[in-house]
Amino acid sequence: ELTGDFLEERGIRAAEVYDEASILELESSDPLVAASWEGILFLSFGAVLLLTALGFIVFSYLAAQTRSLEFAILRTMGFSGRQIVGVVGFEQLFVIVAGVAAGTALGFPLGRLMIGALALTEDGSDVVPPLLSQVSWETVLSVYGLLALVFIGTVAALARLYSRLALHRALRIGEL
Repeated sequence: ELTGDFLEERGIRAAEVYDEASILELESSDPLVAASWEGILFLSFGAVLLLTALGFIVFSYLAAQTRSLEFAILRTMGFSGRQIVGVVGFEQLFVIVAGVAAGTALGFPLGRLMIGALALTEDGSDVVPPLLSQVSWETVLSVYGLLALVFIGTVAALARLYSRLALHRALRIGEL
């Protein structure tokens, strides 16, 4: 075991001697540290999910308002309600899949980049124990599942909006 006396006998001078195992045990046994990080991560995941859902819903609603004339014309051309829902569903699915793919692809390198910046103490030394970038696939899949529910709800709401669309009113608006 390395002690101050052992090091001095070999000509190594140290102001203080630290035992890595005891530091790791002390850090891992502090429940406030563990609980605070879990709480911060939970809140950040919740905020990201909420903002993503709100952004998607607002985008979908504004796109529906902007394109009501186009869907009214498709209905007058003989498109059934199912075909309109299919077009809307495909569009929304494309937006969700593109966003999830881009977010997942960018999340890995950004996570590694941020871990590097967070792995320093206030005096610039490395954090003990070192931080590792891990992906909790259970959490990621639950977020994907919630986004799928938002997708289904949005497509259902848009289908209802388009089915209630008064064709004569939408076509008159298009004359302006």
